[in-house]
Amino acid sequence: MAHLGTSEVIEVDVHAGRVVRVIPNVSQAHGVLTVPALHRVYATATGSNAMVALDEDSGQVISQSLTGEYPDGLAYDPRRNTVWTTNERGGSETVIDATSGVVRGTVALGGQVGNVAYDPASDQMLVAVQGRNELAVLDPSKLAVTRRIALPGCDHDHGLALDPAQRLAFVACDGNAVLLTVDLNAGTVTGTAPVGQEPDVLAYDPDAQRLYVAAESG
Repeated sequence: MAHLGTSEVIEVDVHAGRVVRVIPNVSQAHGVLTVPALHRVYATATGSNAMVALDEDSGQVISQSLTGEYPDGLAYDPRRNTVWTTNERGGSETVIDATSGVVRGTVALGGQVGNVAYDPASDQMLVAVQGRNELAVLDPSKLAVTRRIALPGCDHDHGLALDPAQRLAFVACDGNAVLLTVDLNAGTVTGTAPVGQEPDVLAYDPDAQRLYVAAESG
């Protein structure tokens, strides 16, 4: 987990309920992503506009890659072995080689961005473009936007989670505390629900078909 206020990444044993390791000096640690197949953990260091790659077993820093301004969310593309970082204020995605840490490219989205997710069913990346109240669909091979889905009723879409099997996207709008359900095939909003104020990160449990919405308001 990211402890932004102390610039730390904290490893917790969820079975024992205890802290295993504290990794310091990840400047304003914001997003954290684990990739078990690689035994690596990736964290966005918002304070230094970088992504830090950590060894999952030792906690040692493997590499640091420069991103755009204010990196936040992360997503892993297993087909191309890349990590995508959402540069919220920079309005872009930085695409980084998950093994070497080399930056492979940058995609401009035309507005401030929220979270990013990889859709294994369509082999595409999806990004919440909060500055335009839309969902952008990208080709991860060409690093190009192929489609934009309008999000009527949404103010400042930030959080994003997918149910690839059902072809659904869940989008949290932190400006008006609304959660949208989007049909990815049709490209339309099919549901709207009120949530806590300032919703941010979303997590989806596909087995239980349960969505968790974290509201910054508490």
